[in-house]
Amino acid sequence: LDPVGRERAAALSGVLTAYGVTRVVTSPSERCLRTVEPYAVSAGTPLRTREGLSEEGFEAAPEKAHRHLARLLERGEPSLLCTHGPVLPELLDDLGLPDALRRATQLLDDNGEGWAEPAPLKPWQRPRVALGIVAGVVALLAFTLWQGIRLGQVEKARDALQATVAEGLLLPPSATERYQLQPARPGVQPPRFTVGLGTPHLIELYLAVGYAPAPYYRLRLERADGTFMWSATNLVRDSNGELRATLNSSLLVSGDYQLEVEAVNLRGDGSVVGRLRIAAQ
Repeated sequence: LDPVGRERAAALSGVLTAYGVTRVVTSPSERCLRTVEPYAVSAGTPLRTREGLSEEGFEAAPEKAHRHLARLLERGEPSLLCTHGPVLPELLDDLGLPDALRRATQLLDDNGEGWAEPAPLKPWQRPRVALGIVAGVVALLAFTLWQGIRLGQVEKARDALQATVAEGLLLPPSATERYQLQPARPGVQPPRFTVGLGTPHLIELYLAVGYAPAPYYRLRLERADGTFMWSATNLVRDSNGELRATLNSSLLVSGDYQLEVEAVNLRGDGSVVGRLRIAAQ
């Protein structure tokens, strides 16, 4: 990766953290490895390389790439798959989303054009395309579509995904709302606070956890039905004994959520020390 590519790979790490990616499968090529490595290191997630996702491996045995994608869908967990431009259209055919891929690629291409099989270019003529971000979008589309299949709503999920890609995964916030909260300890009824969904805004959480000292903390947000929505790791308390975390309100849909606070020791073992309930309206 050139300096711009390394900068984008580092920025991608924060985006993937918001979606709680727990499994990283990648082509063994240097480009893919360096794109997903910052997130894998920060999340403590191993890199699983698959030769079938490389350009050479796909050309020799294309069925292997299809098989890797199918296995990720069967696992049903937030996953990141990193591969190359010539491979992506084939995998999107498996999901029934070729049009969405073309729109997503066009959004991320520096020259404003959709992806196509390129003619050989001189080194200084190659567009600096954020391949890692495209792979992250593909992984997110794959996971969301799998959720739709499980619920028997394939067509509805496909339409929603195409609309999301066209409009952007998250809406830009226009304001910030601050919430200072006291999580309930285990065994105590969690307090409930309300978040408005009218205008997209940043939700700044200040969580008082002075009662549960630990070197690190982890936050996990789930819908009432257990669907994972968001997480934040390696948090530390400030001088006031508070944890600070921020999320975009457009990540939420109307409904009830639960936020868990875990205290994490130096070995990485965590235990729940507090809970909050959120009503998004």
